[in-house]
Amino acid sequence: MSTQKQSGLLRLRSHEVRLAVAVLLALMASVIPRNVAWAQAPKELDGEWQWRDGGYSGRLHITQNSDGSFSGKYDPQWRSTIEEGHIQGNQIEFVRLIIWSDGKQKEQRYKLTLDRSGNTLRMKGRWTGFDGQSSNGSGDFSAEKVSGPSALDISGTWICTVNNGNFYKARLVIHSAGQGKWNATGTNLETSADFHQVLVGKSTEVVIRSVPERANQFFYNVSGADDPNPSARGPWSQAYTGTLDGSGLHWQVIHRTADGRQMTWSSECVREPEKKSTTTTSGSAPGANDKERP
Repeated sequence: MSTQKQSGLLRLRSHEVRLAVAVLLALMASVIPRNVAWAQAPKELDGEWQWRDGGYSGRLHITQNSDGSFSGKYDPQWRSTIEEGHIQGNQIEFVRLIIWSDGKQKEQRYKLTLDRSGNTLRMKGRWTGFDGQSSNGSGDFSAEKVSGPSALDISGTWICTVNNGNFYKARLVIHSAGQGKWNATGTNLETSADFHQVLVGKSTEVVIRSVPERANQFFYNVSGADDPNPSARGPWSQAYTGTLDGSGLHWQVIHRTADGRQMTWSSECVREPEKKSTTTTSGSAPGANDKERP
């Protein structure tokens, strides 16, 4: 066989191999079940939601699985559960099953869109099904997450205190920068450590992020070129992991020195009291339990 014929045959076989690989990959993609595409879905829906439907509202608890499927239940007075729930991208679908006053089960089907643009998750859309009179009803629905992952907002001004043998106090001013992200400025207010007096009054800009799939947990990192501490001169870094609860914002801190030492301590932050406003408003609270509603 000539060299020219051999070269042509090799090119042909190479093309056939590439074509076979492409066909194989296409076939593999075509048989991947839909739930595999959701395998990495964060559990954004997991937690408590405040829902609104026309003039009615209440609480809704959702339990989400890692594949994007979920179930849930409404407050007891609504005698409702969620079945067949799933989320793909920002599209949400579920079935609401209602035990009506006659003891019979009714059904509503929901198609909603998840809004991640703010600091609090929201979903809104429409439902079709039973409306209290017939099975051909429809209506608008919206809900806002009030507890669970990515639900709580840490925006505001915080006064933080740490005692790791020396006493430190700082102000942390936090502003929302989108879903699960905050820009913050930390300013040193006072310290009992002589070697850190040079830092009093100085500020540091940080970016705080929420911990995926962990309710009310946050983190950020800071570092510097030279620690004023005479026993640890040189580059340093600190890793902060925070938890928000009713009593405040609690940080666990890991401090690493230039010579490889590692120290840990905690920092406790409370919201700075807001200035009282001299403006007063009046109004009336809406009534409750107006009438039965699905």
